[in-house]
Amino acid sequence: MDTIIVNATAARSSGALSILNQFIDNISLSDANRYYLFVDKSFKGKEKNNIIYIPMDTKRWIKRIYWDEYALEKWCKKHKVLPGLIISLQNTGVKFDRCVPQLIYYHQPLPLSAYSWNVFRKKEFMLYIYKHFYSFFVNRHLHDNTSVVVQIPSIKQAFLRKFNIPEDKIHIVFPKIEKKDFSAIQNINFLDEKLHLLYPATSFIYKNHTVLFNALHYLMLNEKEIFSKICLHLTLNSHDNIKEYTFVKKKGITSAVKFEGNMPFDKLLCYYKSVDALLFPSFIESFGLPLLEAAEAGITIIAADLPYAHDVVSDYEGASFVDYEDPVAWALAIKNVCIRKVHYSPFHYSSEKGGWNNFFKLVDQLKNS
Repeated sequence: MDTIIVNATAARSSGALSILNQFIDNISLSDANRYYLFVDKSFKGKEKNNIIYIPMDTKRWIKRIYWDEYALEKWCKKHKVLPGLIISLQNTGVKFDRCVPQLIYYHQPLPLSAYSWNVFRKKEFMLYIYKHFYSFFVNRHLHDNTSVVVQIPSIKQAFLRKFNIPEDKIHIVFPKIEKKDFSAIQNINFLDEKLHLLYPATSFIYKNHTVLFNALHYLMLNEKEIFSKICLHLTLNSHDNIKEYTFVKKKGITSAVKFEGNMPFDKLLCYYKSVDALLFPSFIESFGLPLLEAAEAGITIIAADLPYAHDVVSDYEGASFVDYEDPVAWALAIKNVCIRKVHYSPFHYSSEKGGWNNFFKLVDQLKNS
């Protein structure tokens, strides 16, 4: 029986938590490895006879750095745990004897972006930190015995450009996507004949809501009839996103924008089924899951013309791609949806390209290397 250390203390929400849960789900009960899983103290994982959970508190940056750079190795020595492999599910490796191979699941696109952030702007400060400070810790433990897993080809290419690592050390493992039965999902009755558009995203600057607001403003000035038919649903609320709400008011497009607020996934699926199109102008993504969810619903997708979007939905007939910086191009694409209102055959993503089976095959290769 081989011992494998899994570092996931920072997996508390969003994509990182999803990756951790998928990792646990895909550990077979017949897997002969013993997994020591270091997780946040709030995490409750599925009990399996080959998993030992060790709760940790690394919420503060200084605690996480201390754990990764010193305390994990000390813990292993104290408890006489000799790992055959160390897996990190949170982008960065750890300080450890280099004879022990490490496998890093990398899913943070910010350090790979060429976009420049202003450290003196409140909303950009953390983005600047992730791009520069975080990059240091990613690079710190990329050595000859380190392998990296990413989700899509464009992230692999960006990682190669950013960090000095041989190409054969980077592996693409597409995430597991659960198929959804949209026939069983309830429709939303909007009680109007408008063109309903959806953009499910947080308010991070790189989510690029502004290009959509400017596109709507262009339609208001130049295509009044089209503009009057549009309703854009956002998963933002007006109270916590004053800047965005003020911008919408200033542009005079409040009649076309609804701040729906954060919504549970079940409700979001109802929106996918009921709206006419997904708009996705984000210019930084590690995967872009809403693109696949919209494709499964068979609705039109207008996405940023960037590699990540092509990686995910280039095979979906209902997807088109637009320059993420060009509001007029977005306006014309929206106008085209308004005129045509087409639905497509649902697109079911195939995980044959990769998936967790490939991940665990890699685990077996590395622990015996």
